[in-house]
Amino acid sequence: MPSPVVLTVCVGYWDFLRVTLPSTVNLAKHVYIMTTPDFVYGPDTLEPHEHVTVWMVDMFAGGKSSFNKAGAIRAGQEILHEKYPDDWILLLDADIVVPETIFSTLHEPLDRAFLYGAKRLDFLTPDTLVGIPYPIDNAGYFQLYFDKTKMYPAFSKNASECDMTFLALFPQTVTIQTPVKHLGYCSKNWNGRVTEPWLL
Repeated sequence: MPSPVVLTVCVGYWDFLRVTLPSTVNLAKHVYIMTTPDFVYGPDTLEPHEHVTVWMVDMFAGGKSSFNKAGAIRAGQEILHEKYPDDWILLLDADIVVPETIFSTLHEPLDRAFLYGAKRLDFLTPDTLVGIPYPIDNAGYFQLYFDKTKMYPAFSKNASECDMTFLALFPQTVTIQTPVKHLGYCSKNWNGRVTEPWLL
């Protein structure tokens, strides 16, 4: 399939992103990263890359939200849906490593009305050798879609439900059987980063 345009939210996840971004860049037409206004390029984040654009937005916390992931994704969608009307969009978490073979089991042409998700294996620490199957397929860690009328909610109190709200907008979902690799513990950072740095 054609390379998708990738949208990733990264707030305090640069240690993960340094590990995951190479695999993302390899499969993407372009990668857009939504982050906070204090971002600076450097060894603790990432170096400039021709296929990576960083957007700094001040909308992740405040009011009744500890982590307004939905609002940031929707802001990105509003731009990307207009800029790339003929491309597939992939919403991808910053702590996800995507295997090169992720699209090899899909039967083309893909249905533009459907959402395509993936299975997931959780690797809890850098030393973990065998991943733990995640119990929910097609959640926000990997959501591939084409229909530009579908949008995330404008607000979420944290990262726990907005992805499933978006998923429910589609008439059908397809689960890619090749699993993605998730770094770290499940659901620990739904209200913002609290886990220890991912040190290799």
